[in-house]
Amino acid sequence: MDTLSLEDIKADEIINILSNIIQKHLIKIKETTRGEEDNEQKSSNIL
Repeated sequence: MDTLSLEDIKADEIINILSNIIQKHLIKIKETTRGEEDNEQKSSNIL
C-alpha cells in the first residue's frame, strides 16, 4: 500500500483546483468570443 505524504496530497489538491478554475475560465472565454463573433455578424448584416 502506497503511503502519500501530506505534501503529495496538497499538491494533487492544488493541481485539481487550478485545473478546475482554468477549465471554467476557458469555457467563459469561449462563450464571450462566440458572443463577440455573433455581434460582428449582426453588424455586418446591418451594413
